[in-house]
Order: sequence, then structure tokens, then C-alpha cells
Amino acid sequence: MACNGCAPVDGPARIAVFGTVTSEAGEPVSGMISFLPQAGTEGPAATASLIDGIYKFSTINGPVAGRYRVLVVRQSADQQFKSAPTPADGGRALTGEPQTDQPSAHEEWSFTADVSPDDVEFDFQIPNAATAESSG
Repeated sequence: MACNGCAPVDGPARIAVFGTVTSEAGEPVSGMISFLPQAGTEGPAATASLIDGIYKFSTINGPVAGRYRVLVVRQSADQQFKSAPTPADGGRALTGEPQTDQPSAHEEWSFTADVSPDDVEFDFQIPNAATAESSG
């Protein structure tokens, strides 16, 4: 018996998480957001695009219940995704060559979040670039 569209039975259920990422000035942030499981959380990482400050996961690609390190990577104003940098940590390489004419192709910030079926909306605020350095 087949069940197309059913949740997988071999792992924990993913949760449809959503929210916004803005600067202290209220400007929407574009880039990527990743929910990375912390110790004690059994499940895969979840990554989504940030478009005009909004991100959204579904029950297919979202995180499972647990505690996460949330990594926000903002696309710099001068960078176009047509030439995305290659990850330095040995992760999956993106198409394109790194841009070498910029001191930093992106900025990163780290947060924590406790995801549960009752807690699915997470809004994050990053420091203004002119007043703080990125962390990571």
C-alpha cells in the first residue's frame, strides 16, 4: 500500500517554521538562514532562503523539535548570487568563483531557538552593520 505525500515514518516529524530577519533599523535582510541541531537534538539541519527578510520552512524541509543554533548569513549589498562564494568549511560547493575584490562577501550572526509544535515563529534582529561587527 503506497502513501504519496505522507510524512516519513523513519524519523522525527519536521515542523513548518517561519519568521523574519531584520536589522536594528527595521530593514529586511536577504540571504540564508540555517537551523543547526545542538547537542541532544536528533535530526537534520534545515536551511532556507531569506527573501526580503522572510523565511519559511514546510513539514518537508523544516527542522524537527529541539534546540538549534540559528545561523543567519546576509548577502552583502554588492554581491550577486550569480557568483556565490565557495564555502570555506569543506561543505557543498556552490556554482561560481569567489569574489576577491571584496573584504567579506557576507556577514553572519548566530542565535538560538527552541523549536516545538507549539513554537514555530521566530523573528531575529541583527545589529546594524555600521555599529557592530558580525559574529560567528
